[in-house]
Amino acid sequence: MTFPVICRRCTDPKFTTDLTLISAAVQCRIRICNITPGISVIKSVEDHTSDTKNAKIFHKFIGDMFPGAKVLTMYEVKGRVLGLCIVVAVVIFIIIMSGYNRVAKVDPQIKPGLVQWSAGPQKDFQFSGQAIANDISEDIYAIVFDAGSTGSRIHILQFKSKGKGKSLVLVSEKFDHVKPGLSSYGHDPVQGAESLRKMLNLALSVVPSSLQHDTPITLKATAGLRLLPEKNSTEILKSVRHLFREYHFLVPDDAVMIMDGVDEGVLSWMTVNFLLGRLKAGSKTVAALDLGGGSTQITFNPTEQSTFSSVPQDFIKTVQLFKKQHVLYTHSYLGLGLKAARFSILGGPRKVKSAILSSVCLPSGHKGHWKYNGIVFNISGDSSLKSEFALCWAKAEQLVKSFLLNKVDELRKNELYLFSYFYDRAVDAGILAFKTLRSEKPFLAMDLTYIYSLLHDGYQLDPSDSIVLKKKINDVELSWAVGAAFQLLSSTGKAR
Repeated sequence: MTFPVICRRCTDPKFTTDLTLISAAVQCRIRICNITPGISVIKSVEDHTSDTKNAKIFHKFIGDMFPGAKVLTMYEVKGRVLGLCIVVAVVIFIIIMSGYNRVAKVDPQIKPGLVQWSAGPQKDFQFSGQAIANDISEDIYAIVFDAGSTGSRIHILQFKSKGKGKSLVLVSEKFDHVKPGLSSYGHDPVQGAESLRKMLNLALSVVPSSLQHDTPITLKATAGLRLLPEKNSTEILKSVRHLFREYHFLVPDDAVMIMDGVDEGVLSWMTVNFLLGRLKAGSKTVAALDLGGGSTQITFNPTEQSTFSSVPQDFIKTVQLFKKQHVLYTHSYLGLGLKAARFSILGGPRKVKSAILSSVCLPSGHKGHWKYNGIVFNISGDSSLKSEFALCWAKAEQLVKSFLLNKVDELRKNELYLFSYFYDRAVDAGILAFKTLRSEKPFLAMDLTYIYSLLHDGYQLDPSDSIVLKKKINDVELSWAVGAAFQLLSSTGKAR
């Protein structure tokens, strides 16, 4: 039903719909008469005093046509128009914010996406499915910083998708690293953050400028920052957050954090098995053993009841990954990383920083310097004893057994993949037929002895057991970075 617009400023009276009447009412400063739901009749109030006769005729017409109709005052009109505008503004705001991903909001207890943590003391991991692209863009990038105890590493990962709702495929990785690690900047957090700038600039050159604002970035610190006093580590992370916000990348609220050792182990296991193609239905997964500078992690998929009944309950985690459930044995030993173990074998925890650190594991008569956690120590071989394997092994065994590692017989029945310092020291010793030796030759015998003790005395492996030493699989560095990238893309809405 339509009504003529009566408005002195509208020259041509016309028939129109309700929406047009409302628009005309605003333009011509008129009254809106509520007649019946969904129907409005407009009357001009301009020159009202000189138009009393016409007004009376109009009101009589309205009264005859629609008994009980109420004529609103201009104040009531303004109030209703203002209320309508507020409602429209709120709706528009909600629509905009629901699709706004520039800064991701992540619940610290329940983390959405591929990996979710329960709020209880035991962490159960929930991988909600294969990485499926939410963006229509063909190229999707993720930037992961691994802030380890001995150095910081960047993984710039490029994924391909054929469109929204399609699977993501990892096609390339750009890797770089710097030394020392962030933990060496405990008393200069700003300089620690600055040590990452060169790698951030590398990311700028790799990620197309048109995609940078949608490319999420994260830094996860491991054992090095876990071992620092909380005040120092907090200031370092704060400086890194400030640095990240100088760039155009997508920075989630929890982009910069110290990662739990359990997370490190599970994500490393995921990365290795994903790159090997072992996460597909019917495939047997491999065990992942990671040796960092401050900690070491072991993760594998046990199947024997004797394993479940003999290990601590918090060593068992449930993972739902790519529509398949995995029950994992995983644990992180803080203090058994290569550099932390070296410091312990040298007697570091029992000496003041000005003291000379000595050990039978160093060449007899050797003197030199070694920097650990930002402190330079004087080191020397123990001149009172002849440097030999048996004495050094005893020192390493004493350290390993002090951590009371759980013996898991089933571990030996798995295919064992070892990486990080396991691989690096094998290269240094020429075990992998690489001729170039690194500069830390005075420590090489000590490090190899410790690794032997960790595997034999700690994890109870036999010298005859086969192991696989790897640095890369399909040109991708072995670490927890790929698993963390899937988690990052999921939590920022780029994948699900």
